[in-house]
Amino acid sequence: MIDEATQKVDSRNFEIKSIKRAAEILECFSVQQPELSISEIASMLNLPKGTVSRYLSTLKSVGFVEQDTNSFVYRLGIRLFQLGKVVESQMDLKKIAAPHLKELAEKSGETVFLAIIRGSNVIYVHKERSNRAMSMSYNEGETCPMHCTALGKVILAFLPEERSKQIIQDMKLERFTENTITDPIKLEEEIRQIRSQGYAIDDQELEEGLRCVSAPIFDDRGVIIASISIAGPATRLRLKDMPIFIKMVTETAKRISQRLGYTG
Repeated sequence: MIDEATQKVDSRNFEIKSIKRAAEILECFSVQQPELSISEIASMLNLPKGTVSRYLSTLKSVGFVEQDTNSFVYRLGIRLFQLGKVVESQMDLKKIAAPHLKELAEKSGETVFLAIIRGSNVIYVHKERSNRAMSMSYNEGETCPMHCTALGKVILAFLPEERSKQIIQDMKLERFTENTITDPIKLEEEIRQIRSQGYAIDDQELEEGLRCVSAPIFDDRGVIIASISIAGPATRLRLKDMPIFIKMVTETAKRISQRLGYTG
């Protein structure tokens, strides 16, 4: 059993010591040393062998390390490879999407975003700034709720229906403006409409004076993995001009999806 000291949270920087120690053990493995014994890891980290053994046992139970049944040495597990593929796919997504998003920003004259899902939020992973005044202040790495953003609503629309409904049920539908949808039934109705039409609009639902239009990005399996949007002041993204922006964003999303292998 891991002693209490390693489980305590450092109140100064909110580090969970046991997680940090597990990460240090995983970082002992390298291309030069892909397999290590308990004694070798204990020596590298100046830890008791019993402590290292307990950590390795836990890491093994969740697939982060594997143990050779003959030599009893450890190596990194398949679960880390799977998680690495998630990171790789996001990096590929940004690389593939970037030139298309730059073109879209230039063509629309507005700020363009690429976002992915994180729990009940979307996280901005790429931003192409507009050269015009009053470009959007949101930055890469920031998160926003799904229920009041075009980026989030379009992802909700194309997730498997049961997952989408579960996210809506679990979400706190916080009100940000008079236009924010806070009724789960109304949100589900809008999600169905978005699924039918293929795009989503945020009409000043997150922030007064901000309007966005978004379209989904699919991978080679037809699974939604991201969304893109054009965002700008409502005075420039006028509702009467919205068909122009819808056409721009949906065509760009289609090209990016095709580059990712989507054929639907």
